[in-house]
Amino acid sequence: MSAWLSEVPAFPGARFSLAFPEAIGDAAAAVWYTTLVPEWEQPDARLWQATGRRPGELAYRMTVDLSGDDAVVVSYTLTNESDRPWRHALAFNCLACGDAWDVRDHDCERHWTGIAGEPVPLLSVPRRHSTRPAVQLYSTTGAPPATDLPFVAGFRATPDVVLDPWLAVQSRDGTRTVATVGRPAAFLFHNREYSCIHAASAFGPIAPGESATAGNDLFFLDAPLAAALKERRW
Repeated sequence: MSAWLSEVPAFPGARFSLAFPEAIGDAAAAVWYTTLVPEWEQPDARLWQATGRRPGELAYRMTVDLSGDDAVVVSYTLTNESDRPWRHALAFNCLACGDAWDVRDHDCERHWTGIAGEPVPLLSVPRRHSTRPAVQLYSTTGAPPATDLPFVAGFRATPDVVLDPWLAVQSRDGTRTVATVGRPAAFLFHNREYSCIHAASAFGPIAPGESATAGNDLFFLDAPLAAALKERRW
């Protein structure tokens, strides 16, 4: 889907762009969302469900839970409808902050992540510049090296470093936080051009005819990053 998230209590007047999933399926042949037209249901006032399918390749069901005041919980069930086993399956999820003035950070000066459980400024993490210098991808704890995923390797922008499964951006005044967290994360991605952060959901291997589940949590907190980590929000 491609949608706007607005009326966020911690960021009045701001809106955030969501592309969930921006791509999905086999990491060696992911299907981009522009070729999928999901069907939507709204079983509850703050609950949305979408189903999408590429015949002969994949089917998925996505639930978007908006019941929390400061979090959006996205859950997927992905089915391999192809005749080949998938070594790695993923959903590439985009949270774009470019239209949220209090948050957008094209220079990455307020971006954070974690290494071995300790928060670190993203600018302190080694980078590998490709022909698209605004783009960077990262391996995550518990997942295969990101360069083992054909979807990631094609960008040629993955440094030799392993991060915790989250990215966050603090507001300009340092009092509020936006974060994306993979459950679990296949890899992380950010693009300075659009001030977007991604935590790709990792489904692991899926055999033909089988299904797997994964998710992505988004946080919009009226609290600085240190407080969110102290409360173990992720």
